[in-house]
Order: sequence, then structure tokens, then C-alpha cells
Amino acid sequence: MLTSPELATPVLVSPVFNQPVLTLPGLKPPVLACPALKLPVL
Repeated sequence: MLTSPELATPVLVSPVFNQPVLTLPGLKPPVLACPALKLPVL
């Protein structure tokens, strides 16, 4: 689980989120979506 003060919405790799919270076309893994969204996750 990943938590950060700047992350108001949970962007976590969990069964609840099979896709990123902010769904981007072609980006299913949240880890790939996070750099695209400029979020400080990994």
C-alpha cells in the first residue's frame, strides 16, 4: 500500500482498484499511471 500526504485519492495496487483511480486509456497498472499523472508514488 502506498500513502502520501499529497495523495488525497487512494492510488493503490489492491483488488479494489484493478485500474488507476484516474483511468487513462491503455494504462491499467496504477504504477504506470502514477508517473503519467505526476503523482509521487514509487
